[in-house]
Amino acid sequence: MSTVNSRAANDSTLNNVLSHRQTKAGRIGRRVILSLLGLFIVLALLQFFDSEDSLTVSKSGYDVTVQYSGTGRAGMASSLTIQLESGQPITGPITIALSETYLDVFSVQDVSPRAANEGYADGSVQLNYDPPNTQEFTVNIRGAWETGHAVSASGSVVVSVDGRVVATVPLDSRLVL
Repeated sequence: MSTVNSRAANDSTLNNVLSHRQTKAGRIGRRVILSLLGLFIVLALLQFFDSEDSLTVSKSGYDVTVQYSGTGRAGMASSLTIQLESGQPITGPITIALSETYLDVFSVQDVSPRAANEGYADGSVQLNYDPPNTQEFTVNIRGAWETGHAVSASGSVVVSVDGRVVATVPLDSRLVL
């Protein structure tokens, strides 16, 4: 009978049982991964991975600030804001030139305020505005990233007052799939 009892003990269905040390290491690994995932979610909720870039260029008594999406996804709404500030009232006409290479992947839906006239020259769309006679002038361009294009968009915004270039601001956006 003693041979039957020893055989029953060896026929256990618990094969490859992990030791306490192995289960503890697995538990710690899962906790680390879940903690990192939780940290990533919290940072995303706090907009730590903000997709908006802002550049300011100062020249000839003017400050030009351009805010735009540094990261976008096809079909995602986006905006481009160009703000011109001066210590004196701006009395000359304003021209804002946007690179065609940047606009190729950006579908413009609204420009506010409307330009007095628009044109195209030297690979840029030009928006011409009458003198605002204020110290600050802002243009908002709203649209969406188009589908089926490259993974990046680059170009520039050139702001001129009274025919004189006061700022050239580079634009560089990444498009994610």
